[in-house]
Amino acid sequence: MIDPQIHIVLARNIKKYVDQTEQPCPIISEGSLLSKIPSLLNKAKTLCKDTITNTGYPSLVQALDDFVTLVIETSAHLGSLEVDSTATKEKQTSQAKNFVQQKRKALADLFKYLTKMGLNYRTGLVIISASEELYDFTIPPVDWDAAMNYLKSRRCDPTLALLWPG
Repeated sequence: MIDPQIHIVLARNIKKYVDQTEQPCPIISEGSLLSKIPSLLNKAKTLCKDTITNTGYPSLVQALDDFVTLVIETSAHLGSLEVDSTATKEKQTSQAKNFVQQKRKALADLFKYLTKMGLNYRTGLVIISASEELYDFTIPPVDWDAAMNYLKSRRCDPTLALLWPG
């Protein structure tokens, strides 16, 4: 899980700046946006905290990462199994059958979990055989075109636009 406290500035770190902003400043007028910095900072902190804690995306990514790690570890373990060559022939065949059974069970479990996640092996085969194109189902974390269209009315660093996609 993502800890929102990591991404939020602590009050003790900004206390000296907030104390300075609460003092009246002759340059900043009373009705300006800069005079409302302390209250806007608190609102921004609570908004960030609520956004980070209420999003389900990090927990889904963590669950998928745990699943992939488990599959990789199981695959490595089953791939490293070897029949004891010093044992009798009957023991060797028994071990080999046991290893094959473990591998089949692991593969069946993998397909069962993938089906629970909404993936289907046969559907994927039908889609691949039906069309020449492969679909990319990944979603970028930020819709860069929408962000740039929004920022075109403002000053936007052109090098940022060049560096982000690459």
